[in-house]
Amino acid sequence: MKNSLETINSRRDKILELLHQHEALTIDELSEQTQVSAMTIRRDCKQLVAMGEVEQKRGVISIVHRNVKTNLSDPHDKIKEALAKAAADHVKDSHFISINSSTTALKVLKYLHDPRTIVQTNNANVVNFPNADLYSIILCGGELTPEHILVGQAATNSFSNVQADLAIIGCAGLNINDGITTPIFHEADVNRAIIKHCQRLIVVADYSKIGNTSNFKIGEIDDIDILITDTFAPDEELNKIRRHGVEVVQIPM
Repeated sequence: MKNSLETINSRRDKILELLHQHEALTIDELSEQTQVSAMTIRRDCKQLVAMGEVEQKRGVISIVHRNVKTNLSDPHDKIKEALAKAAADHVKDSHFISINSSTTALKVLKYLHDPRTIVQTNNANVVNFPNADLYSIILCGGELTPEHILVGQAATNSFSNVQADLAIIGCAGLNINDGITTPIFHEADVNRAIIKHCQRLIVVADYSKIGNTSNFKIGEIDDIDILITDTFAPDEELNKIRRHGVEVVQIPM
């Protein structure tokens, strides 16, 4: 009889816990400590590699560490690329789109096709982003953070004075009870303005955001037209979101 999903997830959580404790372990060491076969551990680790949680080199498994400040070594970068590419397919010719400070949302620019597209954003990193010079870019005003994100009343007003055809945003958490959330207080009002002043809203969120929550609420589940996530996202949470009328698109990884 096949293991239940709960058992599989519990075992993979145990693998991650062991790797956090020991930094790196071999397949055989993980097999011994979890008391399951090496074949099972190898299969679990292959999935965790695809999820961006671990890396494997010469049979040694280790945790992927992320530098949050510089956003280097993002373990979910491959997933974010796929989500951004899928989101770009929803941008129509000559659309005016708003995007927030999300790294996933910014990646959408790599996959746009129409040079008449107008992009408004509070992410000043767009200036050095590949393909940014192919489109009309509007940077909102405001105070510039060390991460090159524009915040404050001027930034909020900039998005409040337009009606975007489409907004594409990322978030830190997304669930039925708490809605769309972010951990950064100074960006919350800007995100609320983006959500309020668009005709359609796409949220791009990898599996680690689904079912989780963060500090500041920026929108409701009902605000979302399309949620683009990956096939690692928990089905139970996605079904709850679907029942609110949200179109959920899962990108295979």
